[in-house]
Amino acid sequence: MDIREYSYILALVKNGSIIRAANELFITQPSLSVYIKRLENRIGLKLFQRAGGRLTLTSAGKKYIEYAEKIVELDAKLMQELELLKDIANEEVVLGISSIRSEVIFPRLLPALKKKYPNIRLKSIEGSSKELEKMLKNSEIDLAIISQHRKLEGLESYNLITKKICVAIPSDNPVCEKAVLAEGNDGPWMKIENLKQCPFILLNKGMVLRSIADDLFSEAGFEPIVYNETANSKTAFSLACAGVGIAFLWDTYFKYFQAVDNKNVKFFYVDYPIEFSSIVLAYTSEKKLSAAAKALLALIREMDFESIYEGK
Repeated sequence: MDIREYSYILALVKNGSIIRAANELFITQPSLSVYIKRLENRIGLKLFQRAGGRLTLTSAGKKYIEYAEKIVELDAKLMQELELLKDIANEEVVLGISSIRSEVIFPRLLPALKKKYPNIRLKSIEGSSKELEKMLKNSEIDLAIISQHRKLEGLESYNLITKKICVAIPSDNPVCEKAVLAEGNDGPWMKIENLKQCPFILLNKGMVLRSIADDLFSEAGFEPIVYNETANSKTAFSLACAGVGIAFLWDTYFKYFQAVDNKNVKFFYVDYPIEFSSIVLAYTSEKKLSAAAKALLALIREMDFESIYEGK
């Protein structure tokens, strides 16, 4: 069936007149009249009736329009998708992401990308949020999945998930008994002051989570006992599981690690003036992105990051 048929009927409904519809469609009035008559004869039902000099829809016409609108919309969407596939053939997109996030996100992202846009070549570059932000501004990467706890100057961003701060404490540490339940949190809450005598595994200076941890120590009025420093949140978590010390993590990791069912560590939320940060998809300007980068951006926006981090 020719898609023009649906367009003709929709134009007729929109204009309420064969003359005006024919002018809009750039065809003659007799041609449009014949087209409509043939259609009605083929389906065996009247789609229009005349009332006061205007054409109005019959019940069959209303049902026809209901589906015609959907068909025309789907056809337009199909054409857009096909044009996009032509534009992105063999294009490369460079995505910046931290190593721990790539481990969580890529098993869901890459199969979806391969299925929908098999011709896009995805190159990933790992780094801290601060490093990736700088690379975006220097046009070294197209997109980046980073932590945001302040306004990103000179960048656009799309929020993927909101996160809070938590600590991972070895299960056999007696300090776990000092946790309390707090309204507004998804789990028990721990005062930083309670951890004064405990050893910590901290992320390296300059990393977002380390800066927040240092702020918390300063507000609590003590210098932490730092057993080890690392650039990797997973390493910090693994050391906490081994009983070495306490690690600071985003609760997104908490949900993910909880899903893998490690019983050697317990998680507690902590208080912080900036209650939450976000994981965002950042880029310089959507207008400046290539067709392939725009396609990847749209695909990431469609993903359910809450379920990804909860291991669903």
